[in-house]
Amino acid sequence: MKHIKRLAGFCAALTLALSLSIGAFAAESPSVSGVVTGGAGTDADGNAVAITITEAVDSEAKAELDDLKTVLGSDYTENMVVADVKEVTVPEGTVFPVKVTFDVAGVTSGSKVIVLHHNGTEWEKVTVDAVGDGTVTATFESLSPVAIVVEKTAASAAGTTSPKTGTSPVVMMAIFGAVICMAGAVVLTKKERA
Repeated sequence: MKHIKRLAGFCAALTLALSLSIGAFAAESPSVSGVVTGGAGTDADGNAVAITITEAVDSEAKAELDDLKTVLGSDYTENMVVADVKEVTVPEGTVFPVKVTFDVAGVTSGSKVIVLHHNGTEWEKVTVDAVGDGTVTATFESLSPVAIVVEKTAASAAGTTSPKTGTSPVVMMAIFGAVICMAGAVVLTKKERA
């Protein structure tokens, strides 16, 4: 009887230890900084300009994009999503208009792309000069937060989907084995009492 109690205690401890470790086997969530990864620009005179692209910090402006239908008006389709919102700046003294070519993952020359610029009070559409494989070029009269709106197919091609997470078959087999051990301990305990 003493050995069976020890076996049952060991099986219970093993089951508890395995069940607590299940969460540790899940894959980490992806950290995506966006699909706009860089850019280059030229000023009104055709001179190269250093473009600085950082994460947009204006949360109110970003929140306005939740109602994309209102922002885009007649250009809106159900297939459009905001791919990225960035703060875009150029050095002080740059002569506008500035033509910026963004590196946008997932965009192809056939993608429908709309570039938006927040003028301080609302989002306005910016004329898109060209869309190429992985690039979007637009001309700006001023810079501030810029949003890139694309078709959902381009957004999914950018690789922003989450990886499959969860437990592996090995962990499930270990749990199954622990349950079998517990069932065996219960059966042996009942036989010992009989």
